[in-house]
Amino acid sequence: MSSQASWLMPYKRKRDAAHVPTLWRFYRHCLQLQSAAGLDVELFDACCSLRQVGVVSLTMGMFWCRPEPRDLLTEVLCDGARRLLAQAVEAEVAEWIDSHADASPPSSARRSALKRTTS
Repeated sequence: MSSQASWLMPYKRKRDAAHVPTLWRFYRHCLQLQSAAGLDVELFDACCSLRQVGVVSLTMGMFWCRPEPRDLLTEVLCDGARRLLAQAVEAEVAEWIDSHADASPPSSARRSALKRTTS
């Protein structure tokens, strides 16, 4: 979906008076959803029948109001990805430390110069 087409409503002069309240009602409904089975299909269809609202734009709006993963599989996959990323970062840091283990610390004059440039 193009961000240029992300409005879920036409200009005021071209929209029905119930347009915005219907979208707000759907937004509040989405915030309280616990599962896909709890979706109010009639309200969803009512929103899709509004001018300038379609299935694609409405489902994208649902994601925007609750972008966090909710289903168990997605949560398991995200947890696994976080663990793998943490392990990769730890391994890279350990490798860097090992590769610099023989390096001597900077002299006191060099440390003073470094402090002056970073302060």
